[in-house]
Amino acid sequence: LKLLKIYIIVGWKNGTEYRKDFFISIIDFFVSILITIVFWSFIFDDLIIFEGWGKEELVILALIGNTSWALSEFFAGTWSLPEKIVSGQIDKYLCRPINSLFATIMESSQFDEVLKGFIGLLILMIATMIIYGTYSINIVSILLGILSLLIGVVIISLMRVTISSLSFWLGETSSLNMILHLEDFSFERYPLDIFGKYSFIFIYFIPIGFISTIPTKIILGGTPIYKALFFEMLIFIIWLVIATLVWKYGLKKYESYGG
Repeated sequence: LKLLKIYIIVGWKNGTEYRKDFFISIIDFFVSILITIVFWSFIFDDLIIFEGWGKEELVILALIGNTSWALSEFFAGTWSLPEKIVSGQIDKYLCRPINSLFATIMESSQFDEVLKGFIGLLILMIATMIIYGTYSINIVSILLGILSLLIGVVIISLMRVTISSLSFWLGETSSLNMILHLEDFSFERYPLDIFGKYSFIFIYFIPIGFISTIPTKIILGGTPIYKALFFEMLIFIIWLVIATLVWKYGLKKYESYGG
């Protein structure tokens, strides 16, 4: 906990070193959300774009998508794991009585970006209350939807840990950056239903659904809440076990860069 506290303080100071740039990035986040809302609300007006999805649902989906990637910056260190493994930078964690994986990830966390995630959650709650009369929304479903979103962020991060840890065996894994930077594809901005029979790929193999479609359906009452959460927790446990084992066995293959 002391280590985490230090990382939070240092990470926040690094992210807010240039105050104007920091506030501009916050404004940029708001603009991104606004553009998304305008896109779904006005361009397509009252049309049903995807079967079973109205414009309000798509707006909430897009809000959750924007928020999820901001929150995932808490685990931004998963992106730099391959570089640290290849260059031998994880030596300093292995010689101390701490969890090496946790320390390596937290060192590169972007806590200023995480603030955007909390702002996004606030906007999400306001938006859901605005459309309260259209759907069977209550505070419990909102909180459980946010819980589902947070679990989904962790699941995505565990997947990144697993992919990044392959560097223990493969060395440089820049060819896998496409999987590590899933936000570049914006899959989370669209409901999984549009992928038809291939939607399972975005749940079991590339778990994008847990940071977009599933939380949205939980908030709007479009799916059995506790059944969805139970299934999501099961997927979380599976990815946790996989990521932990891959990291553990990867350390046995690790050779210090400095000898």
